Amino acid sequence: MSNTDRQAFIKLCCEAFDGETLKNVSFSKLEGDASKIKATPKITQKGRVMQFESFLSEGRVVQKNISRGELEKSLLEALTLSRQTDLATSGGQATLLVSKKGDIKLISKIKSGACKIEAKENDNKKNYVFDGSEEFMKALGISDRNGRVHDKKQGKFRQINRFAEHIGDIMHHLPESGEIKVADLCRGKSYLSFAVYEYLTRVMNREVSMVCVDLKQSVIDYCREIAERLGYKSMKFICGNVAEYESDDRLDLVISLHACDTATDIVLDRAIASGAKVVLATPCCQKALSAILNSNELSFITKYPHLKMKFAATATDALRAARLEAAGYKVDVFEFTDPEDTPKNTMIRAVRRDVKNMSEFKIRKAKKAYNDAYRFLCGKEPDGITRVTLDTIEGKRRLEMFEKAIKSIYSKDENERLEGAAELERLFENGYIPAPEFGSWVNNHIHTTYSFSPYTPAAAVYMAKKAGLRTCGIMDHDSVGGAIEFTKAGRAFQIPTTCGCEMRVRVTDEKLSGRRLNNPDQLGCAYVALHGIPHQMLDEVERFLVPLRKARNKRNAAMVDRINEIASRLDINITFDDVLALSYFEKGGGVTERHVLFALVNALIRKYPDREECIKAVEALSCAELPESKKNALLTAPEEFYAYDLLGIMKSGLIEKIYIPATDELPDIRDFTALANRVGAISAYAYLGDVGQSPTGDKKAQKFEDDYLDELFVKLKDFGFNAVTFMPSRNTAAQLDRVMSLCKEHGFFMISGEDINSPRQSFICNAAEDEKFSILKTATWALIGHEALASEDIENAMFKPDGKNSSMSLEEKLEYYSGIGKNIENEYFRGKKNG
Repeated sequence: MSNTDRQAFIKLCCEAFDGETLKNVSFSKLEGDASKIKATPKITQKGRVMQFESFLSEGRVVQKNISRGELEKSLLEALTLSRQTDLATSGGQATLLVSKKGDIKLISKIKSGACKIEAKENDNKKNYVFDGSEEFMKALGISDRNGRVHDKKQGKFRQINRFAEHIGDIMHHLPESGEIKVADLCRGKSYLSFAVYEYLTRVMNREVSMVCVDLKQSVIDYCREIAERLGYKSMKFICGNVAEYESDDRLDLVISLHACDTATDIVLDRAIASGAKVVLATPCCQKALSAILNSNELSFITKYPHLKMKFAATATDALRAARLEAAGYKVDVFEFTDPEDTPKNTMIRAVRRDVKNMSEFKIRKAKKAYNDAYRFLCGKEPDGITRVTLDTIEGKRRLEMFEKAIKSIYSKDENERLEGAAELERLFENGYIPAPEFGSWVNNHIHTTYSFSPYTPAAAVYMAKKAGLRTCGIMDHDSVGGAIEFTKAGRAFQIPTTCGCEMRVRVTDEKLSGRRLNNPDQLGCAYVALHGIPHQMLDEVERFLVPLRKARNKRNAAMVDRINEIASRLDINITFDDVLALSYFEKGGGVTERHVLFALVNALIRKYPDREECIKAVEALSCAELPESKKNALLTAPEEFYAYDLLGIMKSGLIEKIYIPATDELPDIRDFTALANRVGAISAYAYLGDVGQSPTGDKKAQKFEDDYLDELFVKLKDFGFNAVTFMPSRNTAAQLDRVMSLCKEHGFFMISGEDINSPRQSFICNAAEDEKFSILKTATWALIGHEALASEDIENAMFKPDGKNSSMSLEEKLEYYSGIGKNIENEYFRGKKNG
């Protein structure tokens, strides 16, 4: 049906009005602020009218009398907001329906010959809180000495009463007993101050402590004299800058009427800082935003000065509401009183929530919404009085919670670490600590305390979350001891994780055994990685690693002896127990050359607390003078980085003096790939490439696989490798292009990861953001999908010989497993993986 049904309905309404058979018209299913509109015939002094009542939020009702001449227009306006309108007459009913698609249908059951209905007189006198006879009304000149409201003060009289009604609406948010603490900021002539004080003390019979602040001494003197005359003993008046006002106690109610321009922002700032339970503010002259609007998308508005000013005023109040929400308030914005009484007619009402028990994500989302809106409008971050802050008491409490949780994730007890992870996630979700903006970053190669790293497994996942990673993977030397904790921490932090371990293998091939592969310290020895280990196979991997760790520790102990030979000239001696104390060996962790050297670093720092003396000792040990750049870097390094920076320098300068070639701890390279096939993990060769300048400072310039890379890739295929892993931040563009090309040529799965084992390293690899590395992100999601499916059934493993998906091409596997991985991420965010 068309618009003709709407016109027919209007005609029925007007005919019923004219024939005096109309009972009422009800508009429902409305768009906009009103929940319902009801129109009823009334008799007034000006004759017969249609009274429209709009039922707004919080039980407010706005009435407007419409003459016959304006009736058709008003009916049409209301009909455009309503999807169902019912006309009731003495002769029957009619209904106008509007579908979601906009189709209009009229259903009429009105019969002719209906009897007339006598319209009621509009004699409902407004019941005001104050009637004008109150002493404060007379003192302020609102009414005369007989209590009659002056004609010119009728608008102000209605404003005062309406504000008192708003106070009544929020009484249940104020303390139920005891003193109510109120502040009127930017108060002007204090009509509202006296009205609120009168209402709370004499209407509600409550004790009140009220402070009123304004810049003008003359206004303060005038109001103080009136308060004394009225006997308002608990009103205090301060002449001063509201921006500098601080309350000793948390306020219950902050009010402000028509504070001009940024004065309203100052009021809100003071209210938030004092932790006020309720804020009632009616802004005025919102000009400041107009001067700093900086959004190309809004140029179609801002190029017109008049529209720019009107838009800026509305946007200013919207930002204020958003800022209050971000600070933990429930906010409503609505008409303060009848627009005929004042054009400055917007009220912002904010009620403080219980921020200790905010529902998850709300504060974080509110802060993001506010900051995004401010940046969109102004092209910059909010500053000064427009910045969202927490009050001091709540801020301290949250800081204590954060510091306790951080301490927990570095505990020696795994359960305590996981409890700390869960608490930190709660702090993230509740907005108590800033949540990261997640990008597309991934990292599959993070070391923990189960090899050499400053991060426990729980702390590593926290750092990954803090950095904004979408997913992260554990990769410890000779150990899977931290894998389960890492997985559980991932569930706590809602980040999908992968399990892996790194080891060194012996390359027995006659053409490679005498060559330097990717190990700086030993020929014929290669770093390799197991990725995506199915969880039910971790024990079998652990059984494979236990004898390797024991054999390695014999060599580690022998290297400690070599260190002591060199360090004896400085009268320094370390024990192998000193090395083990730095590791998680007793819990299944690996011990590396870094642990050995770090024990020496700690001994040097203890003996030479002065950094210059310590640098001289390092030079004496390595028999070489450090470059001035490295000396300066050590002298100026922050305390938390100093020991790790020393380690990097000593690893590049001292390791060759103490290194003992590995033998018994090195499995044959084919035994490694056989293990990967047996447990359903992905075997990966770690490409290093010729090094010019090490990004981490612990590798010297040296040649590795590049001279014979084509030959190596053929051999890797023969050895049974599934994948090649490399780091975009480590190599040149030419090296990376060559490796990726060879991976595609030989059908190798490509994996990326930043080797994290030092507090200076970023968990994010910005170099990987190049579009050409998008395949590495897809591979990461495929790795997650593989590990999840293989953990349910090893036959689902991506490269399991004769497995369920062994017939798929690599491209098909990437698409299939990456889809599973991304679905898993969605489940983490929906909380399904938190168990």
